[in-house]
Amino acid sequence: MVSRLEIEQIKTKAHQGDTFAMGSLGIYLLDGRGMPKNKVAGEKWLRKASGLGDTRAMQELGKRFLDGRGLDKNQQEGEKWLRQAANNNSDGMFELATRFLIGIGINQNITEGEKWLRQAAQRKHSRAMNLLGHLLIEGKILVKNKEEGRGYLQELKSQQIYIAELFANTENDYEYMVDLGTKLIEGRELERNIEEGEQWLRQAVEAGCSWAMSELGEYLLLGKGLSPDRIEGEKWLRQAAELGETLAMYELGERYLDGNLLPQNMVEGEKWLRKTADAGEVWGMIALAKRLLLGNQLPKSIKEGEKWIQKAMESSTVWEWELLSCGEELLDRDEFVAYRKEGLQFLERLSQLGNLFAQVSLAERLIEGKGCPKDVIRGEQLLLEAVELGNEKAMLQLGKRLLDSPKYSQDKKAGEKWLRKAAELQNTDAMLELGYRLQSGQGVQRNEEEGKRWTNRAVDLLSIQAMTGKDYAAQRLGAIYLDGYGVEKNIDEGEKWYKKAIDWYRPEAMLELAQRFLTGQGIPQNKIEGVKWLKHAVKHGEQQAVIELKKYHSI
Repeated sequence: MVSRLEIEQIKTKAHQGDTFAMGSLGIYLLDGRGMPKNKVAGEKWLRKASGLGDTRAMQELGKRFLDGRGLDKNQQEGEKWLRQAANNNSDGMFELATRFLIGIGINQNITEGEKWLRQAAQRKHSRAMNLLGHLLIEGKILVKNKEEGRGYLQELKSQQIYIAELFANTENDYEYMVDLGTKLIEGRELERNIEEGEQWLRQAVEAGCSWAMSELGEYLLLGKGLSPDRIEGEKWLRQAAELGETLAMYELGERYLDGNLLPQNMVEGEKWLRKTADAGEVWGMIALAKRLLLGNQLPKSIKEGEKWIQKAMESSTVWEWELLSCGEELLDRDEFVAYRKEGLQFLERLSQLGNLFAQVSLAERLIEGKGCPKDVIRGEQLLLEAVELGNEKAMLQLGKRLLDSPKYSQDKKAGEKWLRKAAELQNTDAMLELGYRLQSGQGVQRNEEEGKRWTNRAVDLLSIQAMTGKDYAAQRLGAIYLDGYGVEKNIDEGEKWYKKAIDWYRPEAMLELAQRFLTGQGIPQNKIEGVKWLKHAVKHGEQQAVIELKKYHSI
């Protein structure tokens, strides 16, 4: 949420000729962020900044015209502004490249996309080097050339080594070194090299970097790439916590209380969890509150638990995603049935502060009566408000709701319109939904060819996201291939993408793969393999996996 003071400062700077402020003001006016929506004024400020050479504003104009986000859709105008941005900077080149490669808002042209991607990579644009390298190695979209692809990733690694050493030597800043180490250990963005990654992490540890100590401790405890070593892992986590690293405090607190990879120690666990909460970390406050409310490894204290919940709710909106997650957990999990009211308050507060994801979540719950009293009228009103503000998830939900309505044919027309709008805004769930409906004729006129195009576009976009280190995209691809959702079912491909997400230590992927093995959903049933992945998910802090594991403890 943008404060009134920030808006006034941006307005002042924009009127003084600051092109960055002009662009920001244009964006806020088009989106209605911190001020009423005004399409004419928003476009005016973006055009003014663009006319003065601001490539960020050019790129923003191009994307909005191509996607129809805040401006009337105009492919010719959008492509013109994106090309102008691409002629001036590598970010513009990368944006234009990805749109041509997939066909987002613009006619697909792989040759043109590859041209712009190579130009951005030649300018040492890190995301372009990363994407080009992986596309060539995988042979996805582009012609496979593993040697050339690895060359780009090696060049990217050399660039990141230079940056890490530069900041370490000149600024005593070791964050880039830690980032490089974790990427090499996990094989995220760069080709995996565990030994080299560990060396970079330990170099940052030796320099006294508490974040490096925390990361190294976690890797050693969990055996994330490195050989498991509980004693050394605990040592580095404690040292990081004593230096004030709040994530290390939180990990120690949770693991000591549960006896998860560390010997159970209630006194130490409570001490470190309270330190995390006292340091102002919202996730620490929420974790402490939940344990106090349930009496989970701590003496039950409803009064104190509610106090920490209230304190978290009053905290800065910097932590709004943690608040959203907590609100949904209080509404969804059976053990928190007595705290539905507080969960609803989390979503209400975030919605009032302008968090559209919270607003959509609240709308869906009110419509379905999920975890709260049913109020279809208010739920639909909130959903429509989010749609008007340009939230693609709201468009997706509204589209599905109208398409599945048994009432009127005009509902189905409106439903298809909103579903297409969400898909055009690059919401991969909407692309897949539209592709599936067009191929099956469910709620829309059947058009298998167009349906396959939307599905392929979604798969290509998710593949690009996954190849560049997005673990959620890898998990989503795994599900698509195992279920044959709009694509030909492919168990090997599905398992490959699930394992990729797991390689990046995504506990949600571990849990989901475990459930598939246990139930035989999309994959041959294998309870032993399922329990194995449940145990991995538990080690990585996935609470639902703890509940699931109890059902299969004898296997």
